Amino acid sequence: TEIALKRSLAQLEGSLSRWITDIENELLIALAWCEASFEFLDDEGNFGAVIKEKLLGITQTITYLQKTFDHQKQIREGFRIALIGGVNAGKSSLFNALLNHNRSIVTNIAGTTRDSIEAGLYRNGNHWTLIDTAGLRQTDDMIEKEGIKRAFEEAHKADIILLVIDSSRQSTDEEQGIYNDLLQKYTNKIIIIGTKADLPSNNTLCATLNDVETISIFEHNSSISLEKKIEKKIKALLAQADCPFLLNQRQMSLI
Repeated sequence: TEIALKRSLAQLEGSLSRWITDIENELLIALAWCEASFEFLDDEGNFGAVIKEKLLGITQTITYLQKTFDHQKQIREGFRIALIGGVNAGKSSLFNALLNHNRSIVTNIAGTTRDSIEAGLYRNGNHWTLIDTAGLRQTDDMIEKEGIKRAFEEAHKADIILLVIDSSRQSTDEEQGIYNDLLQKYTNKIIIIGTKADLPSNNTLCATLNDVETISIFEHNSSISLEKKIEKKIKALLAQADCPFLLNQRQMSLI
């Protein structure tokens, strides 16, 4: 992506080397204070406090880098956006609409999507990987069970979750329990979507939740509005990865 390219070019110019050199210099200063402390009495210099302050600053710098490492991965590899929801909620239709391509099979038969389906696209210089997942419900079908298990795994791995709720019908108690559980676990990365907005609204859960993005695949403007909301989430994630360089796992382990 464009951002990954800029960070890679900055790294070629020595952004990572400069960062490592700064850490090294701070460690050398801390070491000098340690060695000096052997030559002087305690009342001749507040050695312990200075050394502690230096080491604390170094560890805070490294800890901050560790926290931003996952966000750096998003810059390198793009953003995983998982569509999660109940059966026949309109996930596959929305998936196809965002891609502008009929990638997923869409029918009115519950449980049509049994596996996770991925497709990639570029939006405003960023790579999106969209994942259509199996509808969440209780079932005795072994294949569908595996698909539902994978849906929960995708929710955990995703950078952004599109929580898809059919606004034209009342959610079952089972669905409401699943939705509430997902909202508690992944609040910060969820965008709630009420689908089938062209039909009369009949879902009390959608009515009680805040900031629900209503959408109809038959209305082009509603998908544009959703894409803007996704872009806003992506910008917030990118803002958390403000280091000028990108680390791989080996470099992170060495640091």
